[in-house]
Amino acid sequence: MDVQPGNGQKHQTDPTYLWFTEIGNIALVIAMVFLVLTGLTLFLFSEHYGNTLRKSLQSDRETANLFGLMLEEHFNRIIRTMESCTNRPPLLKAVSERSAEKARIHIENLRKANPEIDILAVSDEKGVVWATSPRQPEIHGKGFSGRDWYRGVSLTRHPYVSNIMLKVTGEKGPAAFIAVPFFGEENMVVGVVVCACRTVELKKFIERVPLDDNQSITIVDRNGHIAYSTRLPAVGKLTRYPFFDELKVRGNSSEQSFSAPDPCDGGGRRYVSRATLDNTGWHVFVDRSGRSVITSGIGFYFQVSVIMFLVFLIISIGLIYLRKLVVAQQILSELDSERRLRESERRYHELYDTTKSGVVVYNPVHGGESFIITAMNSSARKITGISTGYEGKDVRDIFPVISKTGLLDVFRRVRDTGQAEFCPGLLYKDENIELWLEHHVYKLPSGEIVNVFENVTERKRSEEAILRLNEDLESRVAERTLQLEAANKELEAFCYSVSHDLRAPLRAVDGFSQALLEDYRDAVDERGRDYLMRVLAASRRMGQLIDDLLRLSRMSRKDMRVETVDLTALVRRVFEELRKSEPGRSVEFVAAEGITVAGDPALITILIENLLGNAYKFTRKNPDARIEFGTIDDGGRRVCFVRDNGVGFDMRYADKLFGAFQRLHGTSEFEGTGIGLATVVRIIHRHGGMIRAEAEEGKGATFYFTL
Repeated sequence: MDVQPGNGQKHQTDPTYLWFTEIGNIALVIAMVFLVLTGLTLFLFSEHYGNTLRKSLQSDRETANLFGLMLEEHFNRIIRTMESCTNRPPLLKAVSERSAEKARIHIENLRKANPEIDILAVSDEKGVVWATSPRQPEIHGKGFSGRDWYRGVSLTRHPYVSNIMLKVTGEKGPAAFIAVPFFGEENMVVGVVVCACRTVELKKFIERVPLDDNQSITIVDRNGHIAYSTRLPAVGKLTRYPFFDELKVRGNSSEQSFSAPDPCDGGGRRYVSRATLDNTGWHVFVDRSGRSVITSGIGFYFQVSVIMFLVFLIISIGLIYLRKLVVAQQILSELDSERRLRESERRYHELYDTTKSGVVVYNPVHGGESFIITAMNSSARKITGISTGYEGKDVRDIFPVISKTGLLDVFRRVRDTGQAEFCPGLLYKDENIELWLEHHVYKLPSGEIVNVFENVTERKRSEEAILRLNEDLESRVAERTLQLEAANKELEAFCYSVSHDLRAPLRAVDGFSQALLEDYRDAVDERGRDYLMRVLAASRRMGQLIDDLLRLSRMSRKDMRVETVDLTALVRRVFEELRKSEPGRSVEFVAAEGITVAGDPALITILIENLLGNAYKFTRKNPDARIEFGTIDDGGRRVCFVRDNGVGFDMRYADKLFGAFQRLHGTSEFEGTGIGLATVVRIIHRHGGMIRAEAEEGKGATFYFTL
C-alpha cells in the first residue's frame, strides 16, 4: 500500500461550485425567479386594478352627484314655476270659485310655457280633479286622494314630487307627478295643481353629462322604481332597479359606492355609485361592470407582462451563461489544482527521498496491537541497513526488539490519542543493528503512523566521552581542592607564624632599642642615637607591614554577610573620622545623596576607608583640597567613584597600582605600606565588581568601582 501524500487524494471542489453547476439547482433558481416575478406582476396588477377601481368609483360618484344636482335643479325650476302660478290672484280666485274655464286658461298657458310638462290638472282640497290641460273630461270629478302626489302635498303642505307612477290618461307610460298647493284665506289649502312629467324627458339631462362607454346612469324614485336608465329601459311599465334592494340590505345610507352581482350579466359583478336628491328623496345611480375596470388596464397589464417576461428571460439566460462560466472556471481550477498537486507530489517525493532523516510509515494491524511497514525512504534504509523485503512486513519481524525499547508502546499511544510524541535517545540493539536514535512519531489523517528518526549514535558517543572527561575533571578539581585546602592551611600556619613567631623578635628589637635610648642616652653620641632611632622606626614599620599582610590575607577568607548598605551615609561617616584625625586641614567634601548598594557592611567599610583615606592623604599638599563621591551611568550600569584633586600619578604605572606593597610615591612624601588598594581589589572582586583608576600628575585621581 503506497501511503505517500498525494496518492488517492481528489480535488476538493468548492461546495458553491458544486451546487451551482447542477442543472436541477439552476432550474430551481429559475423557477424561484419565475415565482418572484409572477408575484411581483400580480402585485402590480392588483395595485393598478385597485387604483383604477378607486379612480373609476370616484369618477362615478362625481358623475352621480353632478347629475343629481342637475335633476334637482330641474325639479326645483318646475316647482318654482308652478308656485309662481299658484300665487297669481286671478288663478287663485278661479280656484276659490271652482271656475274650470278660468283656471284652464291659466294652466294652459303654464303648460305651453314648459314643454317638459305633459299634463296639468287642478283639484280641490280633497283631491277631486275639476280642471285639466289639455282637456281630459273623463277624469273631471274623479277623486285622487289615494295617489302619492296628493298624500304627499296634503301631509307636508309643501310642493311634492311623487314616486314614479303610470299615467291614467293619454299615453300610459311612467311619469313623475309634481303637486303644489293653493293657499286661500287664513292660509288654508283650497286646491292643488299637479303636473305629470314623462320620465323619457329626463334623457336630455343625461345627454348633458359626459359618460364613457363603461358607465350607465339610472334615476330611481324613493321606492326604487326606474324613472329613466341608459342601460335598463322602462317604457310602458314600472321596473324596479335591481341594485336598489342591495342598498337597503346594506342599511348604510352614507355608503356611496358598492359592488353587487349583476343579474343581467350572468352573475358578473357590477360597481354601483349613487347620489341622493335631498328635496325629493330620489336616487341617481352610476354603475359599471367589473370587466370594464379590468379592460381599462389592458394596456398596462400587457406592458408589465412583457417587461416581466423580458426580465425573466434575461435572468434565466444570465444564470445559464453564468453556470457555463462557473463550469469552465471549475474545469480550469481543477486542471490547475491537478498541476499544483503533481508539482507538490514531485517536491514531496524529492524531499521524502533526499531528507537526511529516516522516515518510515506504518499501518495498524491486528486490532492496533502491531504495525506493518508500508513505506521507508532512502535515509531510513541507509541508517538501518535494511534495503529490501520490508514492505508489508510486521515491524516486530523487521526490528525484533522494538517492544523492549518502548517504541511500540509510543506507536500505540499516538494511534489512540492522535498526539505527536518525541522520544529522545533510544538505544536499539539486536543481532544486526546497534544504534542510538531520536524519534518523532505522528499520526496521519488516514490513521497511519509516521516515524521520523535521526541517527544520534555519534552524538551519544561524544556525550559519553564528554561525560568521562567531566568525571575526570571532577576528580582533578577534587584533587586540586584538597591541594588548595592544604595550601590554605599552610597559609594559615604561615600567618600564625608571622603573627606570633615574627612579632616576638620584633618586640625584642623595639623594646631594647627603646631601652637603649632611654637608659644609655648620655652614653651614646648623636650618631648612635640616630642609629637607634632608625632601628626603632624600622621595627615598627616591620610590625605595620605584618599587620597589613595579615589583614590582606583575611580578606579572602572572611565570610560575607550581604545586606543593603547606605553608601552615602557610610562615606560621610568615614570622612568625618578623617577630618577629626587632622583637625587643622580644610578639605571641601561633596557626596551624592541616596546611594545604596548590596554587600557585606564590614568589607564595604574597609573599601571606603581605604579609598577616602588615600584621597585625604594625597590632597594634603593642596590648600584647596576637594574630595567628591558620586555615581555615573555607564551603559545602563551604575558606577560609583571617589575623585580628588591631589598629586595624582602617572598612568603608565597604573598596572602596578593595585598590587600588594606597590607604591607610586616614596614613604618620605606620603606614609603607607602599599597594601590598601590591594585590599580594595580583593573586596571588589568578592562582590563581583570591578575597579579602575584615572589620574594625571598634579591634577588628582578618580577611582571608579561597581559592586
